[in-house]
Amino acid sequence: MLPSSNFAVLATHRGMTLRRGWSLRTKRLDTISHTFLSILAACRDRPDVIGLHNYPNGPLAAIGRLAGIPVVLHLHGFEWGLGKWNRLDKAILRLLLRPAMAAPNALTSVSKIQAEFVRKATGREVLHIPNGVDPPPWLGDLDRVDAL
Repeated sequence: MLPSSNFAVLATHRGMTLRRGWSLRTKRLDTISHTFLSILAACRDRPDVIGLHNYPNGPLAAIGRLAGIPVVLHLHGFEWGLGKWNRLDKAILRLLLRPAMAAPNALTSVSKIQAEFVRKATGREVLHIPNGVDPPPWLGDLDRVDAL
């Protein structure tokens, strides 16, 4: 039995299942351990697609692909820029960029700037999907906002 078989079903909606999972609750291992077990559960459950968030999880996309399940990695930012990581952690996170971008079938990003950075750094195409709001007209020059 996979460790992921302990993921309790919380709800279902339109063919999607929400589960509560397990992880190693430490600063460095929480997300990656949860993602690993979730991908194992997905390989068992055979969804149409696996959606991962944040590039440090990207190398784990290889597991889904080996199981024949398409994997999309959605980028939200660069982890190495966050203040919670020390210099060694940041260096490791930078080294993960190429394998993280190589493993998924497709990449998306909320940021045009990040999408362009990944294109230049890895040669992979990244579909820009902005967060789902139409900015109000009073916001003004959106190029100025995009630059932030």
